[in-house]
Amino acid sequence: MNTINICWIDNGDFLGGAELFSVDMIQTLIIYKNTLPDTILNIDIYSNSINNNNAFAQQVTTIQELSKDNPNITINHKSLFLPSLKPISYQNIKNFIKSVFKIKNIVQENKYNTVYANTVRSGIITGISQFFFPKDTKTIFMSHDYTMPKILAKFLIPQFSQILACSYSVKKYLLESGIKPWKIEVIKNGVNIEQLSSLPEITAPLFSASIIGRIAPWKGQMIVLESALWLKENAKEFPFQFTIYGAASNKMEDLTYEKNLHKFVKDNNLEKNIRFAGFTPLQTALKESKIVIHASTEKEPFGRTPIEAGASKRIACISNIGTPAKIFTDKENAFFFEAGNSESLAHTLIIIAHNKDKALQIAENSQKFVQDKFNLENISKLFWSYFQ
Repeated sequence: MNTINICWIDNGDFLGGAELFSVDMIQTLIIYKNTLPDTILNIDIYSNSINNNNAFAQQVTTIQELSKDNPNITINHKSLFLPSLKPISYQNIKNFIKSVFKIKNIVQENKYNTVYANTVRSGIITGISQFFFPKDTKTIFMSHDYTMPKILAKFLIPQFSQILACSYSVKKYLLESGIKPWKIEVIKNGVNIEQLSSLPEITAPLFSASIIGRIAPWKGQMIVLESALWLKENAKEFPFQFTIYGAASNKMEDLTYEKNLHKFVKDNNLEKNIRFAGFTPLQTALKESKIVIHASTEKEPFGRTPIEAGASKRIACISNIGTPAKIFTDKENAFFFEAGNSESLAHTLIIIAHNKDKALQIAENSQKFVQDKFNLENISKLFWSYFQ
């Protein structure tokens, strides 16, 4: 039996796309028994989240419970402060340097043979720490977005044994930073097809729409609310009900934005049209939804929500920018609307409701497309092959 000791580093501040990728990939070791056959795995997950028991920490706890029946897998969750350098300050720089040496000591003391950094922040810190690792330590960095400073990407990230990107758009960003093409591989996010396809099928009328995920200005929740107001004032024959699933991070900008969303609903008497559901398990949110809106106003590096909507045979309504608009095809396996344009979204929702048979067929097309391209089992095998 081969033994792999993994130091898995993730911010864990909230349950965003990168954190969900961590959860998915580790969970596949339990769901799909043949992902890494004849291997004993010891995975120590280091994150900010363990002390505040947030959604990420809760997901890891669930995985730990599931892994107890598998004697070949040990999963531990440990606390590690991963500070941000923003804003630049003496204290933040001091904390950053401390974390660099903390990771160095962790790797040396625990004799990990593989270190995996799942976010840009953990990648920067680990990228510096790895200069102190034993020479035979394999290091892997996964980039989920465009936030890696190009100067660091050029000089720091190439030192990793393997670099992974969540999409070709992110790979392009890293290539533009000067990283050699042969060093970067694309590992897309996948979905548990069996789990999501088992949800009850949707039926007409199609007046139930939702937006699922982190609440933040660029995620477009306000576009959805403005669309709801437009429909209320201009298309009363289409009585749409909207649900906002998710919550803001602890960033002041996001918290203020969430507060403004509630204020908008109250000021415009939309309480009967809009429901704020808070953080909700994905399957529950999808079960309650017929149309799933992906309203990002900035280019998403990947965009999981339309993939999850497709897997569950929900109707994906997508803003026409970023990777989701490259993955899906308008009127074939999704409906597109103009990014940042609430009236365009409203008109698209009317088209969906008015053409229910076509919309349901597009949802079916979407499910077949996702099953073919984003099967979690296939993607996880590719991902874990880099750890062997």
